[in-house]
Amino acid sequence: MNFNNRFAKLAGGAAVLALAAACSPDLNVTNPNEPDVARAISSPSDVRQLIGSSYNTAYLAMQGGADAFGEPDPGIATGVMADVMTMAFGNFGARFNGQEPRIAYNNSSAAGDGRVSSSPYNAIYGALGAANDGLKAIKNGVRVATGASAADETPQFKAFAYMVQGMTLGFESQVFDKGFVVTDETSGTPTLVDNKAVRDAALASFDKAIAAAAGQSWTIPTDFTSTGLTLTAPNFARMGNTLAARVVAYNARNATENAATDWAKVLTYANAGISTGATPFNLTIESDGGTTWYDVTKGYGDLADGSWVRVDQRIIQEADPTQPPEYTSTTPPPFPTIADLRFARGAPTDAKGNVEQSGADFWFEKSIPYSVARGVYFFSQWSHARYINASFYNDNSLLGPAPYVLAAENDLLIAEALIRTGGDLNRAATLINKTRVGRGGLPPVTAGTAKNDLLGAIFYERDVELFDTGAGQGWFDRRRIDTSVTYNGLPIGNIWAAKGGSNLQKGTPRHLPVPASELETLGMTVYTYGGASPNPVFPEQ
Repeated sequence: MNFNNRFAKLAGGAAVLALAAACSPDLNVTNPNEPDVARAISSPSDVRQLIGSSYNTAYLAMQGGADAFGEPDPGIATGVMADVMTMAFGNFGARFNGQEPRIAYNNSSAAGDGRVSSSPYNAIYGALGAANDGLKAIKNGVRVATGASAADETPQFKAFAYMVQGMTLGFESQVFDKGFVVTDETSGTPTLVDNKAVRDAALASFDKAIAAAAGQSWTIPTDFTSTGLTLTAPNFARMGNTLAARVVAYNARNATENAATDWAKVLTYANAGISTGATPFNLTIESDGGTTWYDVTKGYGDLADGSWVRVDQRIIQEADPTQPPEYTSTTPPPFPTIADLRFARGAPTDAKGNVEQSGADFWFEKSIPYSVARGVYFFSQWSHARYINASFYNDNSLLGPAPYVLAAENDLLIAEALIRTGGDLNRAATLINKTRVGRGGLPPVTAGTAKNDLLGAIFYERDVELFDTGAGQGWFDRRRIDTSVTYNGLPIGNIWAAKGGSNLQKGTPRHLPVPASELETLGMTVYTYGGASPNPVFPEQ
């Protein structure tokens, strides 16, 4: 499928599903596999369904489940690449993208691991195409409603489409080196542009969504956001501000780019985000068992018994600096001494020697499920259990709330932006302490804490408090830390110095290439990142 047809086909397909559900008659198409999009979205309910469902597609592109194989791409693979998660199994691109020394990302249309990039890429542009088609229909005079006589919902669905544009282009800019900028206003044949141009287009769409909600009293129907998220116009605007702040903050690929980030803009967006005001809230979906709303990354990342994904040993070293950053033999390190209440502690709580404490986010598992032959550096005895109900752990799996952006993340963005812009350090410390002290029971930081230690406390909270929320989160963070960031007396941005790397292990890709399948269709040379090959863009690899 070539790029120019991708949007029409995917968007048209969504509209066809909506029409089929309504038992609509003749679509008047030349090819039943290529419906006439203009006809397929000509009614108010069709456009409503098209724009509404595009949010679900965008969400699944980010959080997993966008692939026909159910593979959560790219959450687990990038988590392993960043040494936030660990898994020695071949699923989800984990084993080969976590191999030491690192090997290049396998950008092949024939390789299973190629879905790490192709699955979210295809879903991103499918959602974007649907949102764009809906906006074009509105421009052509289609009124959005559930039926001809129903209340006019055009304003909120127009805003919703802009939000989906921002989400999809924003995730593209964070994960990939380049992409296509295509909106309802695009004319001519689009060309590939770098991630910063994609980022700027995402921010323009977020700004439109935020402006469209100003002073309004509408609500986005929960049948399109799941019952886990109620988007009144004010909440919708706060959502847009937080997502925009993330796009600005997480675009950096290394410490130099991070220093050049417009942190004043991050602060402006985050100050109007989901953690502000009288009623902070999380961006959450209510998992429905895997039918429409679910988070496959949490499905495997919060199995609690750690039979698939484990917490990387590097995270344990942050909490207890006497621990090694990774296993070098089959002999496990001593049980750690961790002051943070989010980690299970004390004597084993079951006959197997596990320490699984209700209320703790991180559990200790006596056994390790991975093969020695695949590398002891994959080993870990820690699992994550905070979102256990949204995982495959229970018989009735993938049920319950699954947050993908926490209010705490917005607080930490404000705190980091304040520190990096020379702002109010008392406020920054207070925001860090919300979770550091409130959930972790750790000693508070203060305005007098050294700047690099304040930043270290932020990145510790990001690793621990935000674990397994937004897909790619740990990878976005690790690639932008500099070597001066310290926590518990260790330079957490320089943990891999002995391996020739810094914040990421040497040879770890700092973004993904355009998928091989797309490049082949466009007649372009297939390329990749990572491994031992010199990288002229990021020489620290």
